[in-house]
Amino acid sequence: MLHMLKMLHLLLLTTIFSLIRLSVCQSSILGPWEPCIPGNAALEINGTGSTAAGERGLVCAHFYVLLDPSDVPEDPHALRSPYIKLFVAKRLADSNMDDSGNTSFPFIFMNFGGPGGDCVDSLVKGAYKNLPASVLDSYDIITFDPRGVGSYVTGSLTCGFKEGFEYMDFVRSLFPSDQRARADYAATRYMTGDAFPSNKTQTEDYWKVWNAVLKQCQKTQGQLMQHMSTADVARDMEELRKQVGQERLNYYGLSYGTLLGATYANIFPNSTGLMVLDGNTDPVPWFNNTGLALAPRLGSDLATAQAFDHFLRLCGGDDYLPTSCIFNGGSYDQTRMKWNQIWTSMEKRGSLYAPLGRFLMNATYYETYDAAQLVSKILGSLRLNPEYENLAVLLQGIWLHLEDPEDSAKLTLPISSRDPTVPLNNVFSNLRYLAVICGESPMSHSKKAYLKQALEETPRSGLFSYPYSAQAYSPCAVWPVQSKFTYTGPWSKDTSNPLLVIGNTYDPSTPYTDSVAMAIDRLARARLLTIKEGTGHLLFGNSSPCAWDVVVAYFANGTVPAFGTSCSLDFVPFRPVIS
Repeated sequence: MLHMLKMLHLLLLTTIFSLIRLSVCQSSILGPWEPCIPGNAALEINGTGSTAAGERGLVCAHFYVLLDPSDVPEDPHALRSPYIKLFVAKRLADSNMDDSGNTSFPFIFMNFGGPGGDCVDSLVKGAYKNLPASVLDSYDIITFDPRGVGSYVTGSLTCGFKEGFEYMDFVRSLFPSDQRARADYAATRYMTGDAFPSNKTQTEDYWKVWNAVLKQCQKTQGQLMQHMSTADVARDMEELRKQVGQERLNYYGLSYGTLLGATYANIFPNSTGLMVLDGNTDPVPWFNNTGLALAPRLGSDLATAQAFDHFLRLCGGDDYLPTSCIFNGGSYDQTRMKWNQIWTSMEKRGSLYAPLGRFLMNATYYETYDAAQLVSKILGSLRLNPEYENLAVLLQGIWLHLEDPEDSAKLTLPISSRDPTVPLNNVFSNLRYLAVICGESPMSHSKKAYLKQALEETPRSGLFSYPYSAQAYSPCAVWPVQSKFTYTGPWSKDTSNPLLVIGNTYDPSTPYTDSVAMAIDRLARARLLTIKEGTGHLLFGNSSPCAWDVVVAYFANGTVPAFGTSCSLDFVPFRPVIS
């Protein structure tokens, strides 16, 4: 009996070592598909707030890739790069009846934007439902968290912090014990990109926290930070294409995902299938330093200013009366005058009251907004058409209370509901975003350059120059590592199929001009679909039967629209719904 146990033990060890030797020979490994169930320990799924996890047709797997994708020597035993573990999710096509996820079925890869976006979480929570029913019936939808992104996987950038309280304790240790409020503000506002210092003390706090956290990141995960580039992720995508057994990669990329798609199409043109690029990021200014921070190079600050002006015009009702906008001043000019009153008061006071909820007078609770918070709220609201109405309510509430005394005794939310110990992923989403941008896009290493540029850009884009110049990218000045592998062009490699490029004319984040440049000046074979008078960020998530019919035809047989084709949304904020 003992001899048999020894033999079984030896056989088990031999099998394990054989599997190790086999894995060493591979540049990637895809684990088994299992149901995406929240709390599944084997897959390490959080599933917080998920409405789709556990539904029929959602499967997940681990995906192992080389930390350094270029390290594939002829001798597999000479492999130096370790594997990192990423996370993959797949929503099976309605016509795919094999719930195991193992059937080779036509697929569309999706990237939901970023950089630094948690794609698996988006898919598992039902983002795929924004695609037309005929596409969901015909294709499996696959996504994965790019390296550096996601929770509890070795490919995630966490800088050694396992929990939110560890991060908060680390930042608090940088300040005197009686300066906890200062520390918490720096930890939760500066590190998330929600605030920018406005005096000497705040500037010292800002750089103290950023320098300390980045030093910790470099110490614990410096090698990962060198391999988070767009090109690294494109290589991972190619490995995943091969692992799922598809000849060509079909793809739908949103926002930053358009840059990833264009990168893939030019590194792997022979593997590129049907590709939709929605809300485009122009790769040329992304990788070329024209003396500006990234967003002004792309034109994002100007696009946001134009989108906000369009919001005020829609709200004022000049183009369509009556308007349902509660912030309406009677005309565009009067509505803009109300906004100017808000901003003048903000510059004078430093912060303003906004009633919580829809009771604009005599509200139970109020919230205070400083300039950075208000601008951030506007930016977020302009990206989503349904948020236009909420933005109008917020601005009307602030405007109604402009005459309140500055020391007015307003009730604010209890401290317990504003606990600064936020989840680590929320705090570090900005860090992961910057890890890609600061690592691969040429940026200034002068701390003062970003504020100087914001002031210079103010005549062009007004208050939106600050979040896009000074606030968003200044940490690049002290970024400790650069990406080892980037792809900077050419962008005109010939692909087997034409690519479909989509752009909203009033997209506040990725300017319409970037979509025009992507389709006309960059890609060798592409066709532009314009969403005329298109508000909000992306076609994805918006309703336009005309535009979605184009997408359906493209994924059905590769048909692209005629030159100059444009569609409209069937919902325009503050106007009756078009039936």
